Parts: sequence; structure tokens; C-alpha cells
Amino acid sequence: MKRLFLFLILTLFLTPVLGENVTLLWGVVNEDINGNPAVIVSYNVYRSDVSGSPYNLVGSAPQSPAPFFTEVVDLSTGDKFYVVSAIKNSGLEGGFSNEGTATALSPDTAPGTATVTITITVSP
Repeated sequence: MKRLFLFLILTLFLTPVLGENVTLLWGVVNEDINGNPAVIVSYNVYRSDVSGSPYNLVGSAPQSPAPFFTEVVDLSTGDKFYVVSAIKNSGLEGGFSNEGTATALSPDTAPGTATVTITITVSP
């Protein structure tokens, strides 16, 4: 049983992953767009294959001193477009942030990490 478990762990780490690491970064939100205090508990992250089109929820991130979200995405099929929303302690979700774009690396470039910086505002 121990050998099977070790094999599964090694397989997870040694199996190549197709795609690029995309990391979204944003600053802590502590007020709404009117300047009123807002208690944010987490953020939802959305992605689309087309700029400005409907976004699909791909994950969430907790409120922290430096909020971020990372995922592996196949950028060979084209750019990916991200927006983030803040979740208040009341459970209400704010509006979408500005859109950030993850762009595929050139084929001559070694695989790396695409970093997207997004500005967050919270709807009142």
C-alpha cells in the first residue's frame, strides 16, 4: 500500500502539465467605490476565451495581505481574459474588476509564468 501511494505521489509530480502558470495579483480591498468601509472575506476569479464576453468562474482566493490566484492554462489556443470580484462579509458579490489578459509566450521562449495585475473595486 505504501508503494502504491508513493507511486501516485511521484506520478503527480513527474507528469508534465500542458500549459502555463497564470498568476493574478491585486491589492487588498477595504472600501467600496464610494469610499465606505467594506469587509471583504474572499474573491471570485472568472476567465473567458474572448475579451468582454461572458466569464466562467474558475476559482476563488481568500482575503489576505497580498491576494492572488494561480492556475495552469493552455495559452497555445490564444489569450485568456480574467476579471475578479470581491465577496463582502454579508455574502454579497461586488462587480467585476477591470479585465486582465494572459498572453501566450512566443514559441522560442522557455515555458514560464504569465502574471496579470488587476485593479479591484467593490460595488456598494
